This record gives sequence, C-alpha cells and structure tokens, in this order.
Amino acid sequence: HAGSQVPDLSPEEVKAALVPQAVAMLPSLKLAAAAALAEKTKQEEAVQEHLQMMGKCPVGFEWLKAEGGYRCAGGSHFVCDG
Repeated sequence: HAGSQVPDLSPEEVKAALVPQAVAMLPSLKLAAAAALAEKTKQEEAVQEHLQMMGKCPVGFEWLKAEGGYRCAGGSHFVCDG
C-alpha cells in the first residue's frame, strides 16, 4: 500500500509473532481435517456398498481401487467412483 510502513523485523521476531497464531489455528485445522476424512470415509462406504450389490465384474473378478474408481482384478472393466 502506498505510504504504509513495514517494520523491519528479524526472523526471530517474525517467528515469535507467527507461532502463537499458528498454534491457535491448530484445533480448527484438526477439526476440518477430521470432518473431511469422515466425509471421504462415508463416500467410500457408499461406493463399497454399491460394489457389493453389483457383485463381481462380468467375468467374475473382484473390484480393486484405482485412480478415479475401481478396476476389476482382470483389468478389463472399470467403474467410476464419481
């Protein structure tokens, strides 16, 4: 900003100012991470339930987690998880 003065702080002073702020944020970050993990787990459980209802792939192979979904153990079939 024009005309604003930024104080000259040593690295130690910057660290001393930022550490308490970071420590104060940790509980909120932990809660957010736990909520995100719970949601991901819930979605994964729903996908697993759907795969159980579908059964094995058309030629009898089990479904294995792959990027973006599930691929049958035979490698020929894919189910998107989105």
